[in-house]
Amino acid sequence: IASIPQHVTIARLTAARGLLRQAKGWVDSFKTAASRQNDTSLFSSQDLQVSPVNLTRLMIEVGEDFRYQAKRCWVHISTDEDSLLSFGTYSCDEAKIRNALMCIIDNAVKYTKKGSGETVYLRGEQFDEKGRLGLTVTNVSLIKLSLAEQRLIFDRWFRSEQAEREHVQGMGLGLTIAAEIVKLHGGELLVSQSDVSTQNGT
Repeated sequence: IASIPQHVTIARLTAARGLLRQAKGWVDSFKTAASRQNDTSLFSSQDLQVSPVNLTRLMIEVGEDFRYQAKRCWVHISTDEDSLLSFGTYSCDEAKIRNALMCIIDNAVKYTKKGSGETVYLRGEQFDEKGRLGLTVTNVSLIKLSLAEQRLIFDRWFRSEQAEREHVQGMGLGLTIAAEIVKLHGGELLVSQSDVSTQNGT
């Protein structure tokens, strides 16, 4: 009987745990969307369960959770761990921030051309003089959004015409969820586009 090397077993278990965390996050998101489909917002401040959270650990962990998914698409994920070390502990709703990060990174991976060998970059920074934290997610997108589409990108159920033509999977809900969660925590989700890449920042 052939044995599986220990490092392979650990990698597979890590990937499995990541997939389970992702699955739980998606289920929670869709439950929320279904229960509040007629409401203006998907979340309210009453939904927050705030506690001290090690954001450095959380962001690195979410990046690692997507490594397996990205690898299957021949896309790489590069997490600048040094830039995340200064984040430390922050009071927030861990489950919801994890969900927001999942939505953002999932969006970046999905919209990076499969088989391209391109890299999705995750980097942290001090966002402003008030000490707010920022996470920048950068990818080389396979689609280009018009200015009108960029204004709609956080609208619930929005899908660009090119995304439909390219058969990119999705429901037009992920960035809506991410933007609302970030806003509940006093932040803002921004999208910028250049000829080289599309960038998501929180």
